[in-house]
Amino acid sequence: MSDYPRWRHDSNQGELSPGSAGPPTAIPRGRHRPAWFPAVAGVGATALVGIVAIGVVLATGVGSGRGHQAAGGSSGSPSSGPTTYTGMPNPCTIGASRPKQVDGATIKGPNDEDHQRSCSWAIFDSDRAVYLQVGILMSSGAGNPIVEARNAFANDRTFAASPDDADKEPAGFSGNEDAQHPQAISSLGDEAFSAKFTNDVSYGSGDHPKLYHLGGAWVEARAANVIVSVRWGGATYQGVSSGDKIYTGTNDDYSTTDKQARTVVKTLLGKLS
Repeated sequence: MSDYPRWRHDSNQGELSPGSAGPPTAIPRGRHRPAWFPAVAGVGATALVGIVAIGVVLATGVGSGRGHQAAGGSSGSPSSGPTTYTGMPNPCTIGASRPKQVDGATIKGPNDEDHQRSCSWAIFDSDRAVYLQVGILMSSGAGNPIVEARNAFANDRTFAASPDDADKEPAGFSGNEDAQHPQAISSLGDEAFSAKFTNDVSYGSGDHPKLYHLGGAWVEARAANVIVSVRWGGATYQGVSSGDKIYTGTNDDYSTTDKQARTVVKTLLGKLS
């Protein structure tokens, strides 16, 4: 049974496009997903569902003098105001911070479009599921990019605490995710959050895909005008329900996945330029 009490397997059932055994897709709940950060597409004809969870963090800023510019000014121009980043790293190159559990996983990415980058790793077997999703968003609009990023981050943090109070679904969410118990963390960007998440992922070929229930941690941090979001988790299974074809078992430990996700976020923040 799941150790995440809010999960209900009779809701948010996923769907899979026929003819492929690749990663899954799911039915949205109806809350709008922002265009600036779509869910990670799966391999083949199917799409990988974003995993989730959330928590809250206020922290000291990440370095302010390495290749980024003052908001409203040009690179190198003197300014006492906050600075903005202009370069994003490859989200697939996370080095030693990548959890060993994803060794051998199907990799999708890097996806790169219009000030957003993403990468994902996935394994769905009869005895376990593993899913790591990394996303980077850079605000660089005509207005104040730092304010834009701050507002987007605030929306995600609100969603973690109370989904109905958020203006929109967080980037990459597909409707099958649930977040619980936001926790404040420190020393990660300008502000950050972490929380438990659960996700129901439909995976399989033909007319009989199976549903995998899994859980872990979602860690998100903002540094100036950039948001880095990591959703990381999985589960181990003993078998499948013959009636509903749902794999349920033991979700990955939140405290462990939280620490690992924070390490990935810290690595990517350190690569901003």
